[in-house]
Amino acid sequence: MRQSVWRSPAGTRVGSKDKRPENQRMDDSLQVPSEAEDQPAGSAPLPDSSRGHPDKRLPTQVLVADDDPVARESMSELLKDCGYDVIRVSNGTDALRRLQANDGPCLALLDWMMPDLDGTHICQQVRAAQTSRYVYMILVTARDDPKAVVEALNAGADDYIRKPFNPQELCARLDAGGRIIAQRALQESEERFYSAFECAGMGMAMTDLSGDFLQVNQTLCDFLGYSKEDLLKKNFQQITFPADLSENLLGLQQLISGSRKTYQTEKRYLQRDGSSVWAHVIVSLVRNADGRPAAFFAQIQDITERRHLEEQLRQAQKLEAIGQLAAGISHEINTPTQYVSDNTMFLKQTWPVIQEFICLARRMHEESAAGPLSPATISQFGAWLQKADVEYLLGEVPKAIEQSLEGVQRVAKIVRAMKEFSHPGSEEKSAIDINHAIHTTITVACNAWKYVSEVETNLDPNLPLVPGFAGGFNQVILNLLINAAQAIAQVVGDGSGGKGTILVTTRHLEDWVEISVSDTGSGIPEAIRARVFEPFFTTKPLGQGTGQGLALAHSLVREHGGRIWFDSEVGKGTTFFIRLPLALATAG
Repeated sequence: MRQSVWRSPAGTRVGSKDKRPENQRMDDSLQVPSEAEDQPAGSAPLPDSSRGHPDKRLPTQVLVADDDPVARESMSELLKDCGYDVIRVSNGTDALRRLQANDGPCLALLDWMMPDLDGTHICQQVRAAQTSRYVYMILVTARDDPKAVVEALNAGADDYIRKPFNPQELCARLDAGGRIIAQRALQESEERFYSAFECAGMGMAMTDLSGDFLQVNQTLCDFLGYSKEDLLKKNFQQITFPADLSENLLGLQQLISGSRKTYQTEKRYLQRDGSSVWAHVIVSLVRNADGRPAAFFAQIQDITERRHLEEQLRQAQKLEAIGQLAAGISHEINTPTQYVSDNTMFLKQTWPVIQEFICLARRMHEESAAGPLSPATISQFGAWLQKADVEYLLGEVPKAIEQSLEGVQRVAKIVRAMKEFSHPGSEEKSAIDINHAIHTTITVACNAWKYVSEVETNLDPNLPLVPGFAGGFNQVILNLLINAAQAIAQVVGDGSGGKGTILVTTRHLEDWVEISVSDTGSGIPEAIRARVFEPFFTTKPLGQGTGQGLALAHSLVREHGGRIWFDSEVGKGTTFFIRLPLALATAG
């Protein structure tokens, strides 16, 4: 097992260099103060505790087995004075039974000679039982024979003491036995931890407070493509995807400050070959015996495949939504395209009249430069004026041009919105213009709501940019708009008797941005409100809904470190609320 590393008061390894680039080193303010800094100047060291029991962490329960009641009571009283909890038995059978019990004592003083079962036989049977608890056994004897000592130790005794004994020597030998038991227990605990650590099916790592790896298991090495030797030379910051680093450091700061007990996040690591992989990470703070932060313990689960599948699912659902809206979008594009076509045809039909006028104007200009206009030209111009409806042309041609431009702009807006909405987006969080994203999504979803409702917006013009994934946010708003339109349709039918209203608002609340989508639909029944965000839960008929819309919205909002909830009243409508943090946030 990799040994523990002694640390200097500042929290770095003694005699080791900081392995991180200077611009990536964790702020020194994260380091905990040393003990010397906590102790008032000039104060004396704390005195040792009085002799009850020298170390409260050592075992205090001891079995005394002796068939001589005087000797048994004498030893018991002596050990009580030394701070031990004494269990007295008068024969070997009872002593063996107590020592083999799961909750039996770990220290034993056994008289060598007892009528039914002597001390050496007790030692042999305790050792043969191989219980999970080690028992430190001292044989007490009046025999002064070196061969007897060898016999006792070979039988499994840890120590022996001759009668009559020195009381201080007896207590000292028991104290030594207690230390040996504690050391064995610590060693066994470390071996169990090492075995669990090394054999775990997920990556496991221990780092010091500055992020240098102290211990890693083979699963983590395989995941990152490093050998143990090479990975142990790294700092976690060196293998963290740069865009995720500031978020990680914030989480570790919160662990050290005590503002959170565990830190969970989904982050990217850089493999040895430079490629990135995704992991779900749970980090805990390890404290030393006096409660001071000493190290970080991390569990690292490979979720690369899951993330890729989730992204494919999101993109598939986005394209599915676009496919469902395709007929309406086609209509939205066809209408302006039609009047662009009609106006273009009108301009084509009027062009010969305009062209004739231009030719006459050029001839009149040429003739006027040489002298008065010819009667033929004047006659031809008069004929043109009688044939052409000048007032009509002056009014309709500019209007046709203006309508055509408006139609082209409308088509361009729809196409641009479709492109922005359907783009897979980046894996990096970027600054999102929430208001612009809402306008884009309203445009894309127009055919879903235009027949049953009006859409109104009340958007904060001073709304700050929000860090996040634009594609994911667009998907959330689309799902909420479609849900709102479907809820309204349950009330107004096809909209021929009147439409409902969808209201989208945004506002800035300190460190958050809040978005709400309200509808005047049917509301959500009380019985199903707890299941609204469950995957695959739907109240729609078979084939009309997959139950993924709100579940995906919930997942995407949580991925942004935000919250989503709703208020609903049956018969009046529902409002969904989303809050997104303005600072980078983590789950957990």
